[in-house]
Amino acid sequence: MKFQQILTLARVPNVPTVWSNGLMTWVLAGGQAAYWPALLAALAGGTLVYAGGCTLNDAFDARWDRLHKPDRLIPSGTLTERAVWTLGIGEMLAGLTALALAGPGTVVLPVLLTAAVVFYDYRHKRNPWSVVIMGACRALLVLSVAGVAVGSIAFGPQVWTAAVVVWVY
Repeated sequence: MKFQQILTLARVPNVPTVWSNGLMTWVLAGGQAAYWPALLAALAGGTLVYAGGCTLNDAFDARWDRLHKPDRLIPSGTLTERAVWTLGIGEMLAGLTALALAGPGTVVLPVLLTAAVVFYDYRHKRNPWSVVIMGACRALLVLSVAGVAVGSIAFGPQVWTAAVVVWVY
């Protein structure tokens, strides 16, 4: 598997939305500049969960893509389904681990985030409400980063408001 293919699967041009949401959350939650290593770990974790979600999306959609998007990496034969599944699961686990280690007091939030991303990937083609699930993924990223920033789920109203706004947006 080539590095360019990994970047394609991860939809790298969209990664700055993960970073901007994470930075916004860090500021709103009152994260301290002195704890920048935790911020970087949270951003790396969020990025890996995002990349894993995008990669697994291609794995879950392989059958559909064979019929409708034969030029994609799996249907074209460029990558095997197994390779994509392995990469996606690895990215998700690495992201979950980074978020959990950065904010061990709030590990439930990155677990919920990861579960929501996988559920979205699994159901989005057959669920007219998939946009709600995607919004939940974005909101759970906000809450996961806030958990790292404050070390608990006792967030201020500004964090809850941000989570709702990114969910609805």
